[in-house]
Amino acid sequence: KMPRDGEDSSGEDGGGPRKRIRREKEDGDYEMNDTEDEAEEEIKAEDHEEYQWPYIKEIRLDNFMCHNNLKLELRKEMNFIGGQNGTGKSAILVALAMCLGAKSKDTARADSLKDFVGTYRDKAIIKVKLVQRPGDPVRGERLHNLGSEVTIERTIPKSGAASYRVLDQRGNKVSTKREDVDLIVEHMGLQVDNPIQVMQQTQSKTFLHSGKETKYYEFFHRATGLQDLHDTIIELDKYVKQIVLEFKAIEEKHESWLENDFKPAHKDYEETKQLREMKKQLDELDSMLVWAIVAEKEKTKKDLEADVQGLNDKIEKGMKAFEEVKGSENDLDEQLSELKTQISLKEQTDDTKEKRKSATQAVKQQQKGVKDAERDAARLKKDLDDIQQAIRKLEKEAIEAEKARAAASGKKSTSMLREHRAQLAQAEGDRETAFREVQKLEEAKADKEVEKQEAERSVGR
Repeated sequence: KMPRDGEDSSGEDGGGPRKRIRREKEDGDYEMNDTEDEAEEEIKAEDHEEYQWPYIKEIRLDNFMCHNNLKLELRKEMNFIGGQNGTGKSAILVALAMCLGAKSKDTARADSLKDFVGTYRDKAIIKVKLVQRPGDPVRGERLHNLGSEVTIERTIPKSGAASYRVLDQRGNKVSTKREDVDLIVEHMGLQVDNPIQVMQQTQSKTFLHSGKETKYYEFFHRATGLQDLHDTIIELDKYVKQIVLEFKAIEEKHESWLENDFKPAHKDYEETKQLREMKKQLDELDSMLVWAIVAEKEKTKKDLEADVQGLNDKIEKGMKAFEEVKGSENDLDEQLSELKTQISLKEQTDDTKEKRKSATQAVKQQQKGVKDAERDAARLKKDLDDIQQAIRKLEKEAIEAEKARAAASGKKSTSMLREHRAQLAQAEGDRETAFREVQKLEEAKADKEVEKQEAERSVGR
């Protein structure tokens, strides 16, 4: 089982150091958990699934040292390999280290790579299949779509250079570069040159007696991932300091811009915003004013319509009076006809004189009636002129109201003003009808005046 970066490798007895974990709360703050174990339990509870470590799933050896064809399947948990001396137990560990990038001198089993090739064989092939941690792909240009499993294959020829192949989960070749193999090994926390992770048979005999304590601690530091964490912290510290310096430079560079450009521009923006609000209020008031003018014009129109109706009533009364005068004139016509008959017979009797006198008086009365009709006609004409002037004024105001309402309300105001215009047109029609009636009265008056003159001439004779 391979340790995770930052894992406490001292075991479950609590003998080694434990690391406090900072975890983000839901409200954005942070709290500290007592141990990594508690943090891991919380992660498991939140994800509702068992955490899966990366592990070595399969090792396959062809013509490597004493193994002509070996396929070894391993479990996720701890694995033990047992057997008699000389059966190739250590060769499996050597092959694992060689496939994952170790050098021949690191194994202390051979001086060159060709020494690992089996006797009378042309080449040796080592295949190691690794299972990645779900949701944690290798970060590399060619390695981000490997899948859940990745196979590293190393071919060691008897003569010539060794080569690598990286295969994805489907067995397709992804890369042949050594640096990609190093990326995969580093991502999974494998350190084949660290005896705490991979201790060869020759090292196990002298490891605890030939080294220094500082060297042992260095191995521990690397195996547990603390060294990587320490290096990362140093790099982040340098990066943060660099960012702080760049930020200060940018702040100094843009300080004058902030004072000379941004703040005045922000002030102008606020003033423009206030002006827009004021313009909006002004538009609303203009709309209210237009409607107030329209309402006033409508009231004026109703008053004028009432005046027109009153004038129409007066015209109707005048027409009735004219009909009465016309009836009187018909009676006078009959009397004049009788007088003409009497005049033609030249009857000079007293009775005839009396009738002439009566006729003369009737003519005078007719003249008076004609004058009254003339006065009524003149009054009606004046009233019609007033009506015409009021209608022209109303039309002018209606046109102005139509323009204002069209600017404020659009189609609805236009339709209302069209209705007002139709009503005004109807009033104009009524006015023209009344005017024609007055003309008829004047024509009838002229005819009666002619007949009156003829009657006077007859009476004079």
